[in-house]
Amino acid sequence: MSSFGAVQQFLDRRVEVRRCSHLHAKVYARETPGGGVVWLGSANLTRRGRQGDTGGHGNYEAMSGPHPLTSSGLHRLHALWDRSEPFDRPATEGEVIRLQEDREVYASLLAEQALSTLTLQVGFKLLNGQLTLSPRWLGMPNLPGVSYPAVKFIASDADLARRLRRLKHRAQRGLETLAVPVDGSPGLYVLPVANRNGIERGLRSLQRQAQHELGPQLEAQGPHLEAKFLERFEAAFLEFARAHRAQARPLPDLLTDARQAFGAYVRQDPFALAVQFGVPLPNLHDPDDPLAQSVVQARNLPRPLE
Repeated sequence: MSSFGAVQQFLDRRVEVRRCSHLHAKVYARETPGGGVVWLGSANLTRRGRQGDTGGHGNYEAMSGPHPLTSSGLHRLHALWDRSEPFDRPATEGEVIRLQEDREVYASLLAEQALSTLTLQVGFKLLNGQLTLSPRWLGMPNLPGVSYPAVKFIASDADLARRLRRLKHRAQRGLETLAVPVDGSPGLYVLPVANRNGIERGLRSLQRQAQHELGPQLEAQGPHLEAKFLERFEAAFLEFARAHRAQARPLPDLLTDARQAFGAYVRQDPFALAVQFGVPLPNLHDPDDPLAQSVVQARNLPRPLE
């Protein structure tokens, strides 16, 4: 229901209203002599639901129908109706008030916990670095509404990238005693503020380890990696130029600049870690929010011995 007032309008017109908890689906059925029709979907029985007017709400409703109201379908609707309960407005209002009070307590508790925790996003520079073919870089006017391609310096399927990812995953397992991963957000963690120093020491150690283990490979394979990068760069540029009939600088000039960009990138601390600490901003009104759950779990992590 949208509001108690909306339900009351039905009650005032002597419409029988019943309550079926845990049911979110919308079913509109009309019986006619010898049959009937049924609509199924997400739209509420409102002007916005009927007309698809999103007017500032951002929700697009969808309905499927009309479908024939068959005897088996009617039987299921009657079974659903029989499992429902009579609508008791005072009891339902009291339940809503209790839910609101519980939500306020939860939000207050979570806000206090969020102040003592941090988020952490970590990644290797070498895995994420890319060259974007921007209009200025291409020497051409900006094309409104056009997405310009970006080419990774090191392809994700390169052996160096695979070894770096394995090293990163090994380090992430080591973080489990100090931080809590956020479900559905790879690379994002929540940690108690007290654990930050320990994590930073571990990340510095990881960076030194990557330089020691993979630095020689990067140096030996540098020319090969550069050649592969230039191949991908040229292919991306030619595809973009064909698709948009772009008039850019000559390809040889672009390749020279791309080669210089690659060299500058891999020479400048290639195994640096991109580390971002932040303040968690979970949905304080949703106990099932993955970030909120990680914030609560992070409070129970043991603190490292200094």
